[in-house]
Amino acid sequence: MGFSAFFNDKTRPATASYAPENTVFIASFSKAIAPGLRLAYIVPPRRYYKAMLDALYNINLTPSPLLLELAGRALVSGKAELLIKEQRNIAVERNIILNKILLGYEVWGTNNSLFRWLVLPKGWTGTSFEAEAYAHGVQVYAAERFAVGNIKPIAAVRIAVATPSSKDFAMGLEILAGILNEKSI
Repeated sequence: MGFSAFFNDKTRPATASYAPENTVFIASFSKAIAPGLRLAYIVPPRRYYKAMLDALYNINLTPSPLLLELAGRALVSGKAELLIKEQRNIAVERNIILNKILLGYEVWGTNNSLFRWLVLPKGWTGTSFEAEAYAHGVQVYAAERFAVGNIKPIAAVRIAVATPSSKDFAMGLEILAGILNEKSI
């Protein structure tokens, strides 16, 4: 389940539940609970368990014992549920701001997503818009960064919804809207 679905009031089964013997389920604590809690869990099919352990060992991936303890305590104490609800509320609040400021532009994603995709008007590539936004003090990520293989992505940028304060987020969106409006004039 993606994190947009994770923040829905009604969740659907994870893709891994449809093909559990062919799917590796990976979920991150940092998106759902707290950005600083940089942990993830992996649930591989039984037949891939040893290969996954070997791969993690070979890349020398060792989670921080402190972060493991914090995550464990948050889960056992019930605080994780409260933190998830808080993240959900922040996502909804920021998406309302985004929808108002970028009204009239094509923006993909749900109103409780942690990130949204701004589809760019003709004349922009994701990379060119990313550079222009950065020159104006706003960091977004071009769709090209997420492309796999030889697939040419659409002209779009990913906007993180929950990272900055609401005030900074709105200011950044105003700058993005200004850049879009300048080019369309």
